[in-house]
Amino acid sequence: MTPQELTKDFEGFVPTVYKDTVGKKTIGYGFNLDDKTVSSLLPADVKLGKRPITKDEADSVFNVLYPRAREDARKFIGADTFDSLADEAKHTITDMAYNMGYNKLTGFQRFKKAVVSGDMNIAAEELKNSKWFAQVGRRSQFHYNTIKELSGATTQLSWNDIAKLAKEGKPLL
Repeated sequence: MTPQELTKDFEGFVPTVYKDTVGKKTIGYGFNLDDKTVSSLLPADVKLGKRPITKDEADSVFNVLYPRAREDARKFIGADTFDSLADEAKHTITDMAYNMGYNKLTGFQRFKKAVVSGDMNIAAEELKNSKWFAQVGRRSQFHYNTIKELSGATTQLSWNDIAKLAKEGKPLL
């Protein structure tokens, strides 16, 4: 499973407008309809809830938002540090940026400090000790385990192994 597929899986696909956990109008792969980029990419009848979004339309929006999330992740951690991270860490931070947006991601300063210093064990614990961890279920558990793996604190699993276990809903600890 690619990192993009994993983000889509974590978000789930909802073809009709709904309110997310904080009351924001949302559609597709977690697209916030208040986001100007999202709004500019969607047909008016979809935004107004007059018809469902198609998978092709949702994929087009996702293909704009995911690279933006990767740039947000890179900006948050710092370009030099981000570029030197293991791919699994890059994917984790990118998915977090996609899920919560740049502004909320900047609230993870202790996580950032631990990543920048190379202490992935503390970085994993900072994820686990966040309000976000309890809000996003298997997504946060997956990312906790991924970062913990990078600390060398557990048996090494590949990104695909972790993704497969998460998809199957199996515990990763």
